[in-house]
Amino acid sequence: MTNYISINSISKTLLEKPGNWSLAFGLSLSFICILYWSHSTNVLECGGHGDCVKYIKMAESFSTNNFTSIEYPFNSRILTPWLASFLSEDIIKGFSWINAFSTILFIYFCFHITRKLQLNNLVFLGLSSWFFIHPLGFQFYLASPASVDPFTYALLALTTLLFLSKLRVLMWATIFISLLAKESFIFISLLVIAAELAYICVIRDRRSLSSITSVFLGFMVITLYSHIKTIIGTDFFPQTQEWEISTIDTISWWAREAYNSPERIIVWAGSFFCATGLYSAFLTINIMRERDPIEIRTLTFLGLGSAGYVALGLLAGSDMSRIIFNGNLFILLFCLLSFHYLKLPHTYAASITSISIISSLFYTNFFPAPFEYKYYTNGNDITSTSIYLALNIFTLLLLRIIMKKKNGSNMIHSTAIIENGAKIGSNVTIGAYTIIGKNVIVGDDTIIQNNCELGVHSIEDNSAPLIIGNKSLIRSSSIFYSGSTFGSMLNTGHRVTVREGVTAGENLQIGTLCDIQGDCIIGNYVRMHSNVHIGKHSVIGNFVWIFPYVVLTNDPHPPSNVMKGVTIEDYVALSTMSVILPGVKIRRGTLIGAHSLVSKDTNEDVLVAGNPATEICSTSKMKLKDGSRQPAYPWRRHFHRGYPLDIVDEWKAEFPT
Repeated sequence: MTNYISINSISKTLLEKPGNWSLAFGLSLSFICILYWSHSTNVLECGGHGDCVKYIKMAESFSTNNFTSIEYPFNSRILTPWLASFLSEDIIKGFSWINAFSTILFIYFCFHITRKLQLNNLVFLGLSSWFFIHPLGFQFYLASPASVDPFTYALLALTTLLFLSKLRVLMWATIFISLLAKESFIFISLLVIAAELAYICVIRDRRSLSSITSVFLGFMVITLYSHIKTIIGTDFFPQTQEWEISTIDTISWWAREAYNSPERIIVWAGSFFCATGLYSAFLTINIMRERDPIEIRTLTFLGLGSAGYVALGLLAGSDMSRIIFNGNLFILLFCLLSFHYLKLPHTYAASITSISIISSLFYTNFFPAPFEYKYYTNGNDITSTSIYLALNIFTLLLLRIIMKKKNGSNMIHSTAIIENGAKIGSNVTIGAYTIIGKNVIVGDDTIIQNNCELGVHSIEDNSAPLIIGNKSLIRSSSIFYSGSTFGSMLNTGHRVTVREGVTAGENLQIGTLCDIQGDCIIGNYVRMHSNVHIGKHSVIGNFVWIFPYVVLTNDPHPPSNVMKGVTIEDYVALSTMSVILPGVKIRRGTLIGAHSLVSKDTNEDVLVAGNPATEICSTSKMKLKDGSRQPAYPWRRHFHRGYPLDIVDEWKAEFPT
């Protein structure tokens, strides 16, 4: 019992929004990892033509104030080498200090990002641990500290946080500073501009002024950086070559190379799974559907960022995995947001995270020769890449099949709350701010609109589930208590209330503002118009019509604890504003006139009207007022709209023309 409570409390905590303890845990983990890595990791010697050689040379130039030529694009990445020279006389120690601070700042910013996106502790811990455990994460830079990437991760996280917080001036100031750390922030600038333009196109009102200003600031920052870059390339670190990786010619060259050597696509795909794990299993093509403008702005930023970094990986040659990993904050957040919107069970997130970690650790068997290194340096060898890629694709497809079987093509709004234990069928749509309780079963192809609450508990709750049949439509602001069962094709109006203990057949239609007080039995194809009140213990047969403002009572001498429900048999029609008193039985085929007060049982197939209601005549004497003089009742001989063909055929056989 104690173990069960402990597991439950841990699960509950993981599904909560990150709080102070989460931040404390994340920062503590950062300190522990940094201390452990600093004592257990041997710093690799930097030599040859590696990136570290350029960065060390730049840092030494700042220390001695003796600048030299550096290859592009390294010559423009001055911020981290300058900080390394400023923090310590030992250049390597300076870079190590920057990497340690960057790790802590990254975790701090990720904490606030997950809070801004309304994600939970499980996502925060998964996102943070990925950058710690992955071979290309922070631990990689303890062995090779002379790099700009860890500091870039922290700046990218800060930029993302400021973007989500809509602190646009601070965001653009951060981007400008970040451009001095790595020129890829030009791409981040374009992402922000694209996201702001998407927001402007959707919102189209005064609220878009801040986004218009942001776009203007973005172009100013890009223009200013181009001038600063020229000064850096002239007065500090002149580049030795004329080409730039961002030119159209260079991109076209890589595209031609990929076209001429299709096996590079295999290496690229393997690098993608290496860098991102199996988090792409959460992606859905409908992620942008039914999103508010703020969500569209966020998803545009993260989605284009993810696609951009994955595409840049193809242009990175022997650094494919590392370049894609540089965009992992975007990629993982985009995938995890998709998971959040799909409302999948959190066991899937835990499973995919675990499998991804195992996969990334398996990848370490190929270090220090990753797949792309082996391809470029070992005669275009793609054997290991193909095996790794095949395993990942097989696992990904298997996970997608499992999720598809569990969740179908459901569209669940990000603000909807689906409690653990709720069972949602396939192809279900759940609107904004709707709450689905843990004891609810929703059938396939069902639509539940905004602000509904299903599975409400009451004092009399017997823990029975609320079952909503297939192909149902529950319109906005409706409330269903637990312990009721509805057949397929339930159809409600707005603001409907249904208490516990109702058993209803197929295609029940409940109009707007109807109130069903529970412990009722309702047959198939019952039609209730708006503002109908159904008292407790009522029994309603099949094919019954109940028109607006009808009241079925149940207390013979109110207020009391005596309950005598009304019984309505098949094919009855209750006209508007009629009241049926407790315990009365309305027999098959009866028509109750408008404004009638029915206090005693009726015969079959009669018209009853008045206050008090009395039997007027047989319904067979009533004629249609369309000039045909055909019998108006039984109504099923001429009215068939909305009923299945097999039932209509039975009625036609019963009443041949």
